[in-house]
Amino acid sequence: MWVKKFHKDDVEDKRSPIPTQVVSNEEYLPRPQTKQQKQVEELIQSLASKYSKTAGLSRRDFLKTVNGMAVAFTAMNQVFGEYFEVQAEEMIDESAIKELWPKNEFIFDVQTHHVATGKTEPLGFRVMAWPFNKDLEGKKPQKDDLKFNNYVKEVFLDSEVSVACLSGIASKVLDTMNGDEMVEARNNINAMSGSQRMVCHGPIAPYTPNFLEEAERQALDLKIDAWKFYTGVFDMNGEYSWRMDDEELIYPFYEKIKTWGKNIVCAHKGLPFRKPRPGETDYTHPRDIKKASLDHPDLNFVIYHSGFRDQHMNLPPEDFVYR
Repeated sequence: MWVKKFHKDDVEDKRSPIPTQVVSNEEYLPRPQTKQQKQVEELIQSLASKYSKTAGLSRRDFLKTVNGMAVAFTAMNQVFGEYFEVQAEEMIDESAIKELWPKNEFIFDVQTHHVATGKTEPLGFRVMAWPFNKDLEGKKPQKDDLKFNNYVKEVFLDSEVSVACLSGIASKVLDTMNGDEMVEARNNINAMSGSQRMVCHGPIAPYTPNFLEEAERQALDLKIDAWKFYTGVFDMNGEYSWRMDDEELIYPFYEKIKTWGKNIVCAHKGLPFRKPRPGETDYTHPRDIKKASLDHPDLNFVIYHSGFRDQHMNLPPEDFVYR
């Protein structure tokens, strides 16, 4: 089971307005904290100790305020350079922040998931973290955390998300939600809110039974908002990995979706489900995007995860680099 970063910080009394190391959405193992990130963490605590006294608050309570957020931006600027526009008075004076605060901000969460009713919850993803936190080992993950009700609570009630995109994978191996179930969830959310608060992907792949016919059904009948590809899968049960620049396999799909007006193609690139075997092509690598996008300039390709390499493909942080 994974532990939320803020829970860990609460135990260590290092609660911060922002994460001070890479965190995970449970699709990959996060990298260890770097030396610079550790410096940011220490600066945040030091500055908060100083300015919380002026505010008459405990350090922990101070870091929950907008002034605490200004402290976090200031700490990052001191370590990484002047990336954020933040003034010294914003760490003390709340009115200084309100004057500069963005008005009518729009927040679009482009990747959200939940598990459909009756589908098997992938609790194994949460168990993956047991080796990295012995205090959590053996604690049973909760199925309801992955269901619709908790999804609505966390995305639309406990956050400031304006619109969310519900995403998923075309797979019977990792079947947590199909296109029909995603569209049903989208329509229910929008009906409850009386506005468009959710859009959804149409999960599709060349190995999908009746591939082009199913794509047409999703586009015209279900009215999905965009497509979602996972090009690197488990090569089992008739499913296989493939490339987005395969002219014979996928280009007919590209031509079809243009006629349906569904021209947004999203793809999971990076964060492979498993380590490629020796000599095996890494189908999650984004190398196939260039040709596909140049050959189809009237399609919009959206690449998820920035081709982010999994932890096994990275060297450790600075102090522990292999020699």
